Amino acid sequence: MNGKLIVFEGIYACGKTTQIKLIKEHLISEGYEVVDTKWNSSEIKPFTDSIKLQGFTPLIWFSMHLADFILRYEKIVKPALNSGKIVLADRWVYTAFVRDSIKGVPLDYLEKCYSFAKTPDLTLIFDLPEQESLNRRRVKGVSPASAGLDLGLSNNLEESYLKYQQLMRMRYSSYVYKEQTLKLNAINSIESIFESITGRITELIRSD
Repeated sequence: MNGKLIVFEGIYACGKTTQIKLIKEHLISEGYEVVDTKWNSSEIKPFTDSIKLQGFTPLIWFSMHLADFILRYEKIVKPALNSGKIVLADRWVYTAFVRDSIKGVPLDYLEKCYSFAKTPDLTLIFDLPEQESLNRRRVKGVSPASAGLDLGLSNNLEESYLKYQQLMRMRYSSYVYKEQTLKLNAINSIESIFESITGRITELIRSD
């Protein structure tokens, strides 16, 4: 089998990370080799985390996330795909397109910078109302970064969070019509979402 890239996207607390864990376990039990990778998780993550609140410009933040993406792409994603493995990506280029364009980085510039990245074989977009996202996020805690506080949407943390998630959700909606994209109602049960995803992945693998 040729390597497959399956991408999980959505606003904060949409449930994609939970599904990645379940899907990975399922695919391994079916005999497939699976690798997963997460946004901002390369060896430079400690550095980016340490300076999150230092007020850098959107272009600097974009550059750091691009560097993280390139590191993971070259060291994890490409080797796995070339060896016929299934790669589950917790966020892909669409996260940059959505978040960085909201912060003022031109979309055409973002698309050019990430043009080297493989087009996913399947993109899963978890659609979740922003209020439900906030309800879930409260358990973990709303951070200034997740609330987009640097955008000046509101001085109130939770109000800023709602407005930021709404903006991201609207931008994600523009990608649901791309080929090989499945929009998921993230309010549905974990079991229901899992069944929808596994069904689509089975189709993808069998079509190879």
